[in-house]
Amino acid sequence: MNRALKALLTAQALSIFGSAIAAIAIPWLLLEGQVSPLQMSWIFMAQSGAALLAALIGTSLMNKFDRRDLYVGCDVFLAAASACLIAMIAADWLNPVVIAIVLASVAVISAFSEAAGLAIVPALLPGSSVSPHRVNGMIGSFHNFGDLAGPAIGGWVVALLGCAGALALDAASFVLSAVLFMLFVPRLGLPTAGQAHRAPNSWTDQWSGVRAIAASRLWRSVTVVSAVVNMVATPLLVLLLPVIVKGEGGSAQGLGSLLSCFGAGTLLSSVLFSALRVAPRPWLGLMGSLLLAASALLALPWLTGLGMYASMLALGLAIGYLGPLEQTLMQVHADPQNTGSILLAYSALRTLLVPIGFFAVGLAVTHFGIDAACWMLGSALFVTLASLLLSSVKRPIESV
Repeated sequence: MNRALKALLTAQALSIFGSAIAAIAIPWLLLEGQVSPLQMSWIFMAQSGAALLAALIGTSLMNKFDRRDLYVGCDVFLAAASACLIAMIAADWLNPVVIAIVLASVAVISAFSEAAGLAIVPALLPGSSVSPHRVNGMIGSFHNFGDLAGPAIGGWVVALLGCAGALALDAASFVLSAVLFMLFVPRLGLPTAGQAHRAPNSWTDQWSGVRAIAASRLWRSVTVVSAVVNMVATPLLVLLLPVIVKGEGGSAQGLGSLLSCFGAGTLLSSVLFSALRVAPRPWLGLMGSLLLAASALLALPWLTGLGMYASMLALGLAIGYLGPLEQTLMQVHADPQNTGSILLAYSALRTLLVPIGFFAVGLAVTHFGIDAACWMLGSALFVTLASLLLSSVKRPIESV
């Protein structure tokens, strides 16, 4: 493995570490700053909407910059965003509108940073004995470990250093990542005229992928399930769970431990999926994941202590299974020449409902309470399960 690849992997690990800390620090900061759940829902709506925008426009903009310079610039911006939040803490001025703007900007820049980090890998492989799948596997392992251990570490960091100290570590991780790239990763230059001409167009590819998804009953089902699951899981983990923990007098460590249970569930289910000797049936996988996730959510209001940890583990098992299932369906059923456009459209469609989820959870918590919010999210999964079941009675998805 050459020096540039080592720098890339180290920078990726640092960025994931910083993001894991921020994932605990930011919701906890808002709750300690007396920001209401409804205001938090608006803040995270802006963040998720910005992430969707980045998915829509990302491809065309990616081709206008050198990938190495884009990655460095993104890291510098992300460090500055954390510094901005630290300054707001120091001034005791947690303005929800300004925080929403900062987090929305972070969502857009993070999308470009992740894409640039992955896009630069092929250019660093020549002369190296490492294969592309091994590098991508390492990066995937960093993400899995970040989902598992990151929240727990972040909870302890917030408890020991406070939200400002945690965000300072977050900023430092991005600065170190940028320095590594500047020192050890070479510039690649802008795409040539021929490459730019062959580069995919975001809008064209989006609509081409949407049409392909709409034409396939299997892909319509998978996309709807994924969109609803994201609409439920993202507000649960980012908004509702911190409100529950804070409302019960819990600590940042407790929140981190619960999120780590969810990460353990996603990691375990992905390992179990890869260990299956026979490819699972799509119908069974989608139905089972929805049933397990809905049951875990509906039971959450009655659970305390270890019961909450068990619920989060079950939810992680359900949601973690969907990722590899969707990837398998893509490989088996998608036209190889249209795979890129389908993935581009799918990545946007699966996050389309997330802002609605944040808005609904904020309203439910504010006007009806936490229990009602949990039941609402669980019911959304059960309705999706019932719809999928009814549509498959006469014509199972496997027959498509």
